[in-house]
Amino acid sequence: MLRQLGEATAGRTRLEVITHVEGQARPLPPAVQVALYRLAQEALNNVVKHAQAYRATISLDYEASGVLRLRLEDDGRGFDPSAIPAGHLGLGIMRERADAIGARFQLRSRPDGGTVVEVDWHGQDRQGSAP
Repeated sequence: MLRQLGEATAGRTRLEVITHVEGQARPLPPAVQVALYRLAQEALNNVVKHAQAYRATISLDYEASGVLRLRLEDDGRGFDPSAIPAGHLGLGIMRERADAIGARFQLRSRPDGGTVVEVDWHGQDRQGSAP
């Protein structure tokens, strides 16, 4: 589904979207599937609306340790995460979705340096539920 999301986003915008899936795939609880998809969707929407990026990469990595890592990276203009104006709810919604499934949410960005959103879900420890 992440590949389809990337293709659909690229098809309706000028953004090149590259999708990588690595590791041994395993079944995920439906709530985790939905939350990760929605996180990726919101992150890509933010790239399209704000980043002025040429390329975005979506990576889903099933690590041997049991951690599932979703990472979205863009080559856009970046921003100062501590200076997000009131009314911009996208990042808060992404944090809430990650929290709802017991995942760790991390955002790194700096002006003129692109943005990285990373979500780590520890499938062995938590079963998660969607908001």
